[in-house]
Amino acid sequence: MMTVIDDTTLSSIHVLDRSGDLEHKWDPGDPDGVKIARDVFKSAQKKRMLIYKVGRQGDREQIREFDPEAKHIVAIPQLQGG
Repeated sequence: MMTVIDDTTLSSIHVLDRSGDLEHKWDPGDPDGVKIARDVFKSAQKKRMLIYKVGRQGDREQIREFDPEAKHIVAIPQLQGG
């Protein structure tokens, strides 16, 4: 039997870089999915990206630790001056 997950229950992380937009979705109740999302988050941190948790009203908060309950996370490169 196949389990169908309602897409509205999934969380997502978007990593925006020169290659495009990598999106990973996970179910906060699935430990394997959370682990993969955490790995994506850590990879973005290693690249020194800015990472934000985005709220329902579009408000955002910079985060430095992965929040498996966050609905939307976005990682973007820092702007380089000079």
